[in-house]
Amino acid sequence: NTNHGSDCSCAEGFHGNGFVGCLPVGNSRLPVCQYNEDCPPDKLCDRLNRVCINPCGEDSCGENAECVPTNHGVTCSCLPGHQGNAYIECEAVTGCKSNRECPRNEACINGHCSNPCRCGPNAVCDVVNHRATCKCPPGYTGSPASGCRGPQNPCDPNPCGVQALCEIDNGNPICFCPKGMTGNPFKNCIPEGDECTPNPCGPNSGCRIVHGGPQCFCLPEFEGNPPSKACALPTHPCDPSPCGPNTQCAILSNGFAKCTCLPGYLESPNTIRGCVEKRNQCQPNPCGSGAICDPNRQPACFCPDPLAGNPYKQCAQPVKSLCQPGPCGPNADCYVTGNIEQCFCRAGYVGDAYSGCLLPPASPCLPNPCGPLALCSVTPEGHPMCVCPDGMAGDPTAGCSGPECRQDDECPLHLACMG
Repeated sequence: NTNHGSDCSCAEGFHGNGFVGCLPVGNSRLPVCQYNEDCPPDKLCDRLNRVCINPCGEDSCGENAECVPTNHGVTCSCLPGHQGNAYIECEAVTGCKSNRECPRNEACINGHCSNPCRCGPNAVCDVVNHRATCKCPPGYTGSPASGCRGPQNPCDPNPCGVQALCEIDNGNPICFCPKGMTGNPFKNCIPEGDECTPNPCGPNSGCRIVHGGPQCFCLPEFEGNPPSKACALPTHPCDPSPCGPNTQCAILSNGFAKCTCLPGYLESPNTIRGCVEKRNQCQPNPCGSGAICDPNRQPACFCPDPLAGNPYKQCAQPVKSLCQPGPCGPNADCYVTGNIEQCFCRAGYVGDAYSGCLLPPASPCLPNPCGPLALCSVTPEGHPMCVCPDGMAGDPTAGCSGPECRQDDECPLHLACMG
């Protein structure tokens, strides 16, 4: 313990960074990998020794099977003339003439039951009923027949300092100095010297050799002036902000800073580098005619009331059945003529059939107040008026009668028809 803290150093006969790992003295081999993606597809990263190794060991595959390094792992297949589960055991076969003589996960090829998979690199093969189907694994893109490309690597290109290593933690890049080196991994890592072992700088600090002597510095996320002032977490780790453009910095409960994108922005490729504006789903407008696009909705296109339809094709007024209920007013009936709605007042009613029909008002001539054979008509003031018809005479209120004669022949010889 040093200054109420812990200090790790390599045992006698070993050298390196006691906080990371120690190697035997005389072993100058530097690590060549931190994770599988640092190695070729046919190699696997030995994270203990940080070197790329062949993943095919003695017991990688079953008996009579061959091992092929694939995508940092192994693919086992039966040797020619054999069949079975290549990861357990393959048995010799006498030959075949059709797929029916082979297991369902093999096909008859050149007279032998064998694996029909011929997929591209990083692709996954599934054999059903002697047929091979190639597909890219989740997170991969490309053509499974020619090859699948892995997801974007946030450590490629390396965002860390000179000679520093990058490791992926929950999708984010983490920078650190390799074994045997020290310094600020965001700027530069340098070899450790004897004067820096054990570390004379105190807790949360690093040591490097400058002009032949040790120089102390605080590790990332810490501040101070070691060894006189111990390194500690800053009171405000977000000032200055370690985050990239279009980000916001927050202080976690452990005192460390956390970078997140501002609303409406996405990581590009991570919050250390910064964030870019999220693409507007409504530019250009993907909606059909009459539809409204709202980038904050899922889906973005929708038909406004009272329109209906497919918002990605067309929104229109909903179709209704003619005369159901129709545009007619009270006491009117609706009729369809040539796909056109027409309204008519019912029998005994008068008025505008589209606004409403009413019973006609009572007539002052009903019942007839006039005398026999007299005619009744309504004056503009609404009063009854009695008149005798043409060719008749008399008091219309008492009764009308025809003329005594129409010509002289209808009169006695000593009288004439007058008037």
